[in-house]
Amino acid sequence: ADFDRAVQGTPGARQGFASHLTDHIVDAFLSLLPGIRIPEVAGDYSHTAYRVLNLDMSCIKVRKDQVRVILPGSGSGADGGEPGARRGGPEEICLEASGISAEFRELVCKLKPRLMPQVSMTTNARATDMKFLIGLTRRLEPQSGGSTQAAWRLQVSSVEVSIADLQITLDRTVSGLLFNLIIGYLNESLKAHICKSLETKLRTCP
Repeated sequence: ADFDRAVQGTPGARQGFASHLTDHIVDAFLSLLPGIRIPEVAGDYSHTAYRVLNLDMSCIKVRKDQVRVILPGSGSGADGGEPGARRGGPEEICLEASGISAEFRELVCKLKPRLMPQVSMTTNARATDMKFLIGLTRRLEPQSGGSTQAAWRLQVSSVEVSIADLQITLDRTVSGLLFNLIIGYLNESLKAHICKSLETKLRTCP
């Protein structure tokens, strides 16, 4: 009932509710995303097998001013700004988070060129201008303890994650020179893998 009154209320009430909701969502981002582990990525390109391990989101950076919430029936977010590109249904709350960066430290990268021994190096990578588009819908849940009342709970209904740029840091060692031969492909492969893994993890959030 409180949710419906806020959504259907005055612009001031809607903006206040969206701002309050944004605070909770940022808290959820900061508590959830840093704990996400990304599975290793492996493949083969130009006769060279590769693996990248030790991926996680512990060094992601999210601020409240990078997140906006678009309520059902509204084109504006918590800041009252320009309409967002709504992707969900009319009852879906849309979360947009953009301009986010993340560092991936102590990555273990392994290459196995054909007819050559495997080489390994430990390095870092940085992702910039990450964007999250998350749809949230309400679910009615019964209360425990014998209560006859039910409560609304938000659940994730859709997720899109994109990364504008990702760069793996290379040095001038022999291993670094070998990685440089496929670095363009490796950057793109790792970027797509991280986005897909985050989408899968966030869709299964309770």
